[in-house]
Amino acid sequence: MKPKILLSLLLIVVFIVSVIAHLPARLAVNYLPASTGIVVTGVEGSLWKGSAKNVTWKNRSLGTLSWDANLLRLFTGKADVSIALRGGIDGIDGKGRVGYSLSGPYASNLFVSAPAEAVMKNAPIPVPVSASGSLNLLVKDYQFASPWCAELDGSLNWVNGNVSSPMGDIKAGDVAAQLSCVDGSIAAKGDSKSSALTSEFSLELSPNQRYKVNGWLAPGSEFPPQLRSQLGFLGRPDSNGRYKLNFNG
Repeated sequence: MKPKILLSLLLIVVFIVSVIAHLPARLAVNYLPASTGIVVTGVEGSLWKGSAKNVTWKNRSLGTLSWDANLLRLFTGKADVSIALRGGIDGIDGKGRVGYSLSGPYASNLFVSAPAEAVMKNAPIPVPVSASGSLNLLVKDYQFASPWCAELDGSLNWVNGNVSSPMGDIKAGDVAAQLSCVDGSIAAKGDSKSSALTSEFSLELSPNQRYKVNGWLAPGSEFPPQLRSQLGFLGRPDSNGRYKLNFNG
């Protein structure tokens, strides 16, 4: 009798999963809360596998979205989906795996590329500067835990970085940082090297939303003279021409 009951329960579970997987995705879109600011149009396919011709967030087009869910992972307690986002007006592209497990939201092999200009548009920077180049974020493994992380293994690269200001341009070149999670804090450690600027730095954002920045920077031969005279607020350089970085808040 017990084997028959177990088989019946298994068939019921398979049936429910199958029904959910084959529900038209456009039905689910209708239940997106308006407070998110997300609008999805041109939806095709099912909750299991489908696409949307356009996704907008706060009236900004993020481009087309496609998804492909791994149904077998539902039996391991995970909702796992491969996604791809491309063609937005800001040039933001992304792809990878995101999901939800008993431990909370997670991501793996997630790659996001965005022009530095697009990021600067949404950054609350109180000085008249602009940036160019490409920002590339690679998240090999991420497990969320409030407020930041339980696990994080990734990198953030700024390719062909350049900062423009009324006092001159800084050609930062390629800036690379490794990302990790240390006792619930997001940590970044990186460096840069160009004829204008060389630097090493570390940054930590703690669970209580405090931050620490440490490291050094050394202006090179192509560092703008007008900006060089403004570095005095960092103190005196050492014998190697390095200015110490030490900020917290």
